[in-house]
Amino acid sequence: MDVAVTDCAGGVVLVTLRGALDIDSAPQLRAAMHGALDRGRFSVVVDLGDVDFCDSVGLGTFAYSHNRCVAGGGHLRLAAPTPFLARLLDTVGLTGRIPVYETVSDALTADPAAGPASNQASNQASNQASNQASNQASNQASGPADRRTGDAEATRSSGPAG
Repeated sequence: MDVAVTDCAGGVVLVTLRGALDIDSAPQLRAAMHGALDRGRFSVVVDLGDVDFCDSVGLGTFAYSHNRCVAGGGHLRLAAPTPFLARLLDTVGLTGRIPVYETVSDALTADPAAGPASNQASNQASNQASNQASNQASNQASGPADRRTGDAEATRSSGPAG
């Protein structure tokens, strides 16, 4: 993975990632984040446009970095995720905590006061619509089987007769 750090206007640091973010490369991201934070730069945008893979260690690094930025009075924003990474961030629940923007430009210019809240509301609405559609499809696909599973679980949880 390649990591590039650029100081931008307004004290924002842009961290650009390229390649796979995993257990082997996450220390590079963490080192770049520590470098910015140690210089008192607590407003960070991470460009994810060229990230083609991310594992749990990479996701954990985003959460850790977000907490450090917020503790310092700033913010972490994720920008331009690929469709795979956008789904992954949503699935693990990071989009509810860390604002995600479609473009780097949007993330760099977002109003610090309105950015996370409006992004969070947008993500919640999107998540609700997605969950509803998923639940409807699941219910249609497995209707009677769900009742059988429910009965089996009730039998198992009642314990041995005696």
